[in-house]
Amino acid sequence: MEKNDHCVMDDDNTTNEKAGEGENKNNLDGKEEANKSTISNNDNTDDEYEETVMIMHLDGKYDANLLRSCILNGGYKLRTKDDGNLVVQIGHSVFNAAFTETCGSDFLLPVSGNPNEENETFDDPITSDIRLVCKKTNNPFFKDPEI
Repeated sequence: MEKNDHCVMDDDNTTNEKAGEGENKNNLDGKEEANKSTISNNDNTDDEYEETVMIMHLDGKYDANLLRSCILNGGYKLRTKDDGNLVVQIGHSVFNAAFTETCGSDFLLPVSGNPNEENETFDDPITSDIRLVCKKTNNPFFKDPEI
């Protein structure tokens, strides 16, 4: 098995479920390799859950504002093509996708405050051991778009 094939999506659920609808049915098989943090839920319960963070790198020419709008409105999917390869569809833009390991070298630094007023502060950094690299392609689903 190749290194970038260690995470496999549940094919039955990734192709027919719109992101944000229902429960999350996209389970990573390589969760133990991803960065996990156990967080207590303080809503008068003792439930705990694990949160897995993954960086998605988009490569190609696209309208960033349009993609951001589609993501905020839930117009994105991780889908499987007929040949078994993964694609990410955001609106009508399609990206070929492949998982890679990053050894924890991907960091997200959330910013609080307004960066233009120089009063921003960094929140706790988020790291990821898995990156989904997505390269822009022609839309193979154009004949039957689901989004």
